[in-house]
Amino acid sequence: CIALYGKFIHSLRCGCTARMYLDITPGTPKIYREERFTVKIRPSLVDETYPDSGDEIVMQGAVDLAFEENGKLVIVDYKTDRVREIGKLAVLYRKQLLLYKEALRRSMEQEVGECLICSLALNDVISVE
Repeated sequence: CIALYGKFIHSLRCGCTARMYLDITPGTPKIYREERFTVKIRPSLVDETYPDSGDEIVMQGAVDLAFEENGKLVIVDYKTDRVREIGKLAVLYRKQLLLYKEALRRSMEQEVGECLICSLALNDVISVE
């Protein structure tokens, strides 16, 4: 874990990592980078206009980073979009983060406590609910 931690810190060079420096320490129980998932979800989670008929679709993807904090996962999604304020990213990517949250909850069988967007262009981080 310490070697992974060193690579993680070395690979990040933006101000938004301040929170990560506090939370991801060599003692952090689990750190997942590019964590891939394949889960079945209700289509209505992707498109609210789809009738909730009990059908399921397969969703595949990967989260940039997840780590354990107080027994729950924290998801971190890095964005390179050039926007003027971080709140814009939260609006643009809220659905994506909520899908990631559901996917990791199912695939890793662990609750997700928080989803974060880290803007590399703005050197800032925002929590998405």
